Amino acid sequence: MTTSTKESEYWESVGSPRVVLAPMVAASSVAFRLLCRRYGAEMCSTPMINAKMYTTHAKYRRDVMSDLRAAEAGVDRPLAAQFCGDDPEVLLLAARGVENCVDAVDLNLGCPQGIAKRGRYGAFLLEDEDRVCEIIKTLAQNVAVPVTCKIRLFDDLERTLVLCRRLADAGVASICVHGRTKAMKGQLVGEADWAAIATIRRALDRNIPIIANGGVESFDDVEKCLAATEASAVMISEAALSDPRVLGGTSTKRKVDVAAEYLEIASSKVAIDSTKLAEARGHLVKILFEIIQADGNHAFRDALIQANTWSDLRDALGAIRRHCHSFVPTTHPRSWYRRHRRLEEDSEGGGGGENHRQDLVLAGGDNGGPLLLKKRPLLLLGGGLLGTQTTTGNTFACLATNDDIEEQQGGDDHAGPLESLFNEQ
Repeated sequence: MTTSTKESEYWESVGSPRVVLAPMVAASSVAFRLLCRRYGAEMCSTPMINAKMYTTHAKYRRDVMSDLRAAEAGVDRPLAAQFCGDDPEVLLLAARGVENCVDAVDLNLGCPQGIAKRGRYGAFLLEDEDRVCEIIKTLAQNVAVPVTCKIRLFDDLERTLVLCRRLADAGVASICVHGRTKAMKGQLVGEADWAAIATIRRALDRNIPIIANGGVESFDDVEKCLAATEASAVMISEAALSDPRVLGGTSTKRKVDVAAEYLEIASSKVAIDSTKLAEARGHLVKILFEIIQADGNHAFRDALIQANTWSDLRDALGAIRRHCHSFVPTTHPRSWYRRHRRLEEDSEGGGGGENHRQDLVLAGGDNGGPLLLKKRPLLLLGGGLLGTQTTTGNTFACLATNDDIEEQQGGDDHAGPLESLFNEQ
C-alpha cells in the first residue's frame, strides 16, 4: 500500500488533533464551531453539504460560503467541509468550490437516515464500494486539499476492513469510523464497537489516521476511546451538542453560561449572517435540556422555544440564567445526549413517575422519529423543536434531532432546519 506525501503529511498539517467536532446537519455551523474550539475542539467540520444543491442552487451555495467566511479569514481552522452525493463529477465540482477555504474535503458515508437512502448517500452509498472508491479517487487526484471520509461499520467486519484498504489505495487521507452499523440509530443506537475500530486501526497503514466516533459522552470517555481504539483522534457529535465542555474536560463554567456564550457568538458579526435563528434556538435547547425539562421550569422552556427574534432569545436565556443558575437536576436528570436511552432505562426501573413517562412520549418514537401516539402534533420548528398538545389542551415541548425531522419530513435534498405544520394524525 502506497501513501502519497499529501496523505502522510495531512494529519501533521492540521495539528495532529485528538478531539474533533463532527459534521452535523443544521448544527455544526460557524457559531457552534467557534464555541466548541473554545472548549477543546482541535478540528471541526461543516454541516453536511449536498453537492448537487451546492452546484445547482445559487442561494444554497451562498449560504455555504457564508458559513465558511471565518475559515477563509483563517479564524475557523483547521476545518473540513463534508459533502454528500453519489456522482464523482458533481462532488468534484462542489469540492473545488470550497477547497481554498478548508483544510480537507470529507465524504459522508455514515448517515443512516431514510433521507440518505432516498438520496443515495451516506451509509447507503457505502453499500456500493466500487462507486465509493471511484469518488474518493476522483477527489483525491483533483482537489487541492486532502480527501477524507466518515463511514459506519458493515455487519461483517471483514467487509469493512476490505473497504478501508480500498479507500486507502484510492487516496483517502484519513477515515473516521463510527463504531455502529446503519441500523443502529435512534432508540436502537446501542453501544459503539470500539474493538472493531481498533481492528481497523491495526489493519491499515499508520499513515492513514483513523478517527473513532461513537460512544463518547464525557471527556473521560475520550481518553478511554483513544486507548481502546488506538485511533489518532475521537470525533464527538451529540455529546458536544448537549455539553460543549466535554470537548476539553477542564471548564468549570455553568451550562447556562455556556449557552450565553454561544448566543453571544451566534449574534456577533462573524456569525450572524450564517446563523439561522431556529438553529440558535435549537442549540440553546440542547445545552439547557436538563434545566428546561425539569419540573417547575416549563415556563422558561416555553419562552425559549417560542422565541421568534434574537431579542426574544436573549430575554428567555436571561430569565433562565437569573432563576436557574444553581440548578441541580432531580426528576429530569437526562441530558440531550441521553434522550434515546429513556425507554431502555425505564424498562430497567430507571426514572419514575407520570412526568417521566410523559417525557418518554414526548422524547421520540419508533425509528428515531417523534412519537405521535396520543398526542396531537402542532408545529415542527426549525432547529429540532417539536411542539405538541395533549388532549387536555396542555402544551408541552418535545425535542427531535434533525435526523428525527428528516424521518418525519422526507425529501431528497435536506439543506437545514425544516419548518412545517402537521395535520392531526
